[in-house]
Amino acid sequence: MRITAGVAGVLLIAAVAIAQDDSTIAEQVAAAQKHASIGAVESKVTTSKKTGVKTQSIKVASEQEPDNPFVGTMRLTIEMEAGDNIWYGQQQQTQQKQLSTQAGAEQGKIDYTGEDSWTFKIALSDDLKGGKVKAYAAEYGFVVSNKVSGDKFVVVAAKYDRAESADEIMARNQDSKNVIKIKSTAKALKKGEGDEDKKGDGGGGGGGE
Repeated sequence: MRITAGVAGVLLIAAVAIAQDDSTIAEQVAAAQKHASIGAVESKVTTSKKTGVKTQSIKVASEQEPDNPFVGTMRLTIEMEAGDNIWYGQQQQTQQKQLSTQAGAEQGKIDYTGEDSWTFKIALSDDLKGGKVKAYAAEYGFVVSNKVSGDKFVVVAAKYDRAESADEIMARNQDSKNVIKIKSTAKALKKGEGDEDKKGDGGGGGGGE
């Protein structure tokens, strides 16, 4: 995957939350889409040996140009079905990369592979026990601020399951009080890491025992 200096500049600018007009944003998205993508989306339930608490974990993999990366944001919007109730939640995480792209780089920086691993965790409380993922929207992009309308999340790459957008999930649950609390972490991968993330798409499986 190769990238020109001009496109690199676009990607770096795109990472910053600044006021921009629609035509500028469209140009940035078009350039970034050539070099960034979402890979596997995997979902599983784990049980704590100490507390017995079950946690729904959703891991999302993303890839981009390693030599000229931008600090992107992953946003997960999810809908879960638990018994007769539908629950929903949204969480976004920005990756803070400490990168090395050349020999003799500063100590503490990593030799970045262009891959990132994003993990979103939901504690399955009594209300969510036995819950299953009904739909999700995993979206990688950047935030643009506007003094009038506020911050806007701009999608560069996305993967959806049983929804066409995050807005669809949020809209159909706008009157619901069943909001899921989601915790998230992110990791920029270095050489030798990420083999598990290269495996096939885990799709929208999830929940259950």
